[in-house]
Amino acid sequence: MRYRLPLILVAIGLAAPLAAQDRDGLDWSLRGEGDSRTLAFELPDTDLLHLGLSCERGSGQVTLWRAPPADTRPEFRLSSGQLAATLPATLDTEDLPYLSTTVPTRDPVLQRFRTTGELTLTADGTAKQMDATGPQRERIASFFRHCG
Repeated sequence: MRYRLPLILVAIGLAAPLAAQDRDGLDWSLRGEGDSRTLAFELPDTDLLHLGLSCERGSGQVTLWRAPPADTRPEFRLSSGQLAATLPATLDTEDLPYLSTTVPTRDPVLQRFRTTGELTLTADGTAKQMDATGPQRERIASFFRHCG
């Protein structure tokens, strides 16, 4: 069964390129309804989103999604500390174009992100450091507890 993102989540800023903004004002937000949760690195109250993570309660799986890269392969290049992963992605153009991939919550990079709040996404030749601080770290921990 193919995981479908709610249209409202897909529409949030997927047209914004990764390098368009610096870190200023970007924050990890957590939202959800029923059994679904979404963790997003975004500029609050705007359409700018750099990375979204979604899951269903207890699934043990996280779907990552973001705007498609301008000139690179469809993939997610993530790192946390010394750990790094390149995850192949699928380009979906049904509504707004976006890249997505699904990985287990036990993925080493995701586990390190869960415990330290450190995460970097590299796309279009630019590394975007998305480290969490303070209350953002609790949002991340809450998201992963929900996902299982």
